[in-house]
Amino acid sequence: MIENKDINGGFVALIIFALNGVRRALKQNALPIIMFGEKDTPFFYDTSKGLSVWEYYFEPVSPVSYNTLKQWLVDGIVSESQIHVNTYQEVMDGHMKDPDRLATFWAWEPGARWRPTCPETATDSGPVRGREAAI
Repeated sequence: MIENKDINGGFVALIIFALNGVRRALKQNALPIIMFGEKDTPFFYDTSKGLSVWEYYFEPVSPVSYNTLKQWLVDGIVSESQIHVNTYQEVMDGHMKDPDRLATFWAWEPGARWRPTCPETATDSGPVRGREAAI
């Protein structure tokens, strides 16, 4: 089960979380099911549009929907032990340290140092203006 673990993340962060979650699920031979619900996407959630914010904007990534999975649990087709929901730490490690991840500007690299994305704004003695990114 792919959930959002950063409720303050923006829309693009949700896409990155989903794509990295799908990539990890497929690598583990698991069904990727994205569930961005009310508790983990409060800024985007709209009950009139459905249970999962992902499905407001995108096609399902698996032939099994969240609703189908819930019904399978009720019917005993699958058990809770067969469903893995990554912890916050697993998600953050996957998004920052997995060398195969899709990454944004905040990606962590072993031994990385920080530098401005626009070198012309840096000075030898003063603060750097603008966004900084790992290199």
